[in-house]
Amino acid sequence: MNEQLFKADAGKRRPSLFQVGFAKAIRLVQATMEYGCIKYEAHSWRRVPDAKTRYFEAAERHRQDRMLWLQSHPEDHVGAKDDESGLPHIAHEIFNLMALMELCISPDTDLEAIAAFNPPPLDHKVAA
Repeated sequence: MNEQLFKADAGKRRPSLFQVGFAKAIRLVQATMEYGCIKYEAHSWRRVPDAKTRYFEAAERHRQDRMLWLQSHPEDHVGAKDDESGLPHIAHEIFNLMALMELCISPDTDLEAIAAFNPPPLDHKVAA
């Protein structure tokens, strides 16, 4: 029977790969956004002057603080907390990189063209 007869979803994106696969990480970045929403206002990050530079620099500051924490707490990336928010530096770092990426994608960008990828190599898989 044709799998596509009742539901034509072949070749479509699978958002659950991200949402289910990274549920805990997404929750921490979401908390970071909620903190910013309370401190400023919802989506105000889109209107920051010189935003691309500032979000890049903010991501780097949080990365540096996380790296300094790791010197005395090896492998505890989540335990490195921002003094002001109390949230993990890695969540702030990821938020800043996500904001930077979002701001770098122009409104007329063909997202499907950018999201198209080359077929990955499969020679590492063992035939069952």
